Amino acid sequence: MDKRYQQTMKDVAEGISTGVGGYLKAQCLLAGMSFIILSIGFFILDIPWFLLVALGIAILDLIPMVGTGLAMVPWILIVLIMGNKDLAIGLSVLYFIQFMCRQVAEPLIMGKKVGLRPVVAFLATFLGGIFLGPMGFLLGPILAMTVAILYQAWRKNFYPNDKIDKS
Repeated sequence: MDKRYQQTMKDVAEGISTGVGGYLKAQCLLAGMSFIILSIGFFILDIPWFLLVALGIAILDLIPMVGTGLAMVPWILIVLIMGNKDLAIGLSVLYFIQFMCRQVAEPLIMGKKVGLRPVVAFLATFLGGIFLGPMGFLLGPILAMTVAILYQAWRKNFYPNDKIDKS
């Protein structure tokens, strides 16, 4: 096999390994951000065992598409049905704040950790969700990262004199 192909495959394998590690780090960082926001909110709302509740919901935040809504939306509805409108409003505001922070931070953090520009990371997540369904929110950035790594490795090994913009 041609040395260029061997080097390209080696570069792709290293890039994917680094990218997947970065993706997992980004997801953990985002879940940590959710934990902090939820902990502060639950403390303000005087929720018993607020740290443990925040931790459980932050773990759910690792699930693509559903995340914290899997716990927060039913909780808000149950509290509302039980007649505690103040807590329902407080939980709704907290959920909105956490959701918006995640939506803003995800493309930025994902872009830095995976090596994609924030706009590309956002589009990959969005398009992945549209074309591949719920798992596309997880697979979209990984596919975009893989395509970028393949392209960079190909350019590096087959056109070494061309400058590659790695930003």
